[in-house]
Amino acid sequence: MCARDQIDTQDASGIDVRFLLLAHGSEQPSVESLDQDSAELAQGPIIDLATLAYSRRDWAYLYTVNGHEGDRIFQEFSSFTALVFKSGTPWEHEKLRSGVSISDVSEMHPDAEAQRHYAVAVGGTFDNLHAGHKLLLSMTAFLVDGQADEQARRLIVGITGDELLKNKKHHTYLQSWEDRQRGVADYLEAILDFRPPGQKSPPEPSIATPVTEERARSVVLPHKLMIECVEISDPFGPTITDPAISALVVSGETRDGGKAVNDKREAKGWPGLEVFEVDVLDTHLEDEPSAEMRASYEGKISSTEIRRQKSERARAKAAG
Repeated sequence: MCARDQIDTQDASGIDVRFLLLAHGSEQPSVESLDQDSAELAQGPIIDLATLAYSRRDWAYLYTVNGHEGDRIFQEFSSFTALVFKSGTPWEHEKLRSGVSISDVSEMHPDAEAQRHYAVAVGGTFDNLHAGHKLLLSMTAFLVDGQADEQARRLIVGITGDELLKNKKHHTYLQSWEDRQRGVADYLEAILDFRPPGQKSPPEPSIATPVTEERARSVVLPHKLMIECVEISDPFGPTITDPAISALVVSGETRDGGKAVNDKREAKGWPGLEVFEVDVLDTHLEDEPSAEMRASYEGKISSTEIRRQKSERARAKAAG
């Protein structure tokens, strides 16, 4: 959509895209119960309408899908926001034409017994965090078990160290490891922690105890969920040093890495990781996207292209 309509998703004036899943068909808690007990808050990336309202997120516009289902969800959401925003909601509401049908999938695969994962890993450069990165991170968060009451849960992000990126194109515009780590952590907190501002204490990232000597940062969220950002200096990172990891998220470009990781784990006598692939390059815009459309779309989810554009703007500014 952003590629098609030439919507900026990178600069400070652009759209900060966040991917969430809304559980609107299940029984909703009351806003009063959330106000009394923050433990009742759902944790992203799957949240309910009451939690979304109670988070008091600062929006300028609220868009809903035109039609019966969209109206029903909006009315239900409005009943919660009326209790939260006593003086009226701070956003404008607009309806969009429906292009996607909403189906009840509660009875799909009733006999399927999915493996539960308490430590899920994903890796990448995460330079100039873009929509493809965000989708990958959201799906990684989705795979971390959300029903564990006592079991500690970990979302582990391996971020490539600066030393391995020296030969990248337009490396002058590469973000430092610290900036890339901060971008990853900020995004994950935004889609996972829905406590309202008054209930949030300033997060204090702590130095985790890394298995290797690379840098590591961790942030602990409610419900015993820890975000761990670890510097990696090889293609494997913590997946071959931490036996507790049980799942790995890859993109279409890095699918071969999953097999390589499991080969290493097998050699250690460890169980293999369940590997999930998220294809962030499949536009679904048309059967055969034009070269111009593909270039535009891939440019939106390519760190190299983003750095190239920054380089060109810098040269134009210097020349002008």
